[in-house]
Amino acid sequence: MCTALELMSPPPATARNTAGLEEVLAWMIDDAISEVYVVDDADRLLGIVTDYDLLKAQFTQVDRATPITRLMCRNVATTSPHCDLSEIFPAFRDCSHRQMTVVREGRLIGVINRHDVLRAIVACAATDDAENRGEARDDVRAPKFVETTRLDAQTATAVGSR
Repeated sequence: MCTALELMSPPPATARNTAGLEEVLAWMIDDAISEVYVVDDADRLLGIVTDYDLLKAQFTQVDRATPITRLMCRNVATTSPHCDLSEIFPAFRDCSHRQMTVVREGRLIGVINRHDVLRAIVACAATDDAENRGEARDDVRAPKFVETTRLDAQTATAVGSR
């Protein structure tokens, strides 16, 4: 079985904790983003704000100057990069998670979503089937991603520069 680091996708869209509702709203609409992770200046994960959070803010007429940290959810499902996927799968199966954030020392390094989990399950099943038939299956594997140690500065500051 592989680890979260081997299966995760690159870090998703991030915004600094100093960003305001108006900046994040414009960014999410312009780039068709459904969620933005909020990080501090040291790229530590603070929370997540989703399109649903912004929709609620619009319906309740929240002031557009409101800091994004007032709207974000601080309860984000996380895992470490070296966690075995057999430990992560139950969260997707039992808790209906859409995704799980991968953090190292509190810093966002990637995300595992349902698609990644499905791909890993199918790859493992294909490998098991091939092994049961005595075949080598080099063509079916869970994807490997290069680990990112720091967020891309352009992505991390994109909201602040808009």
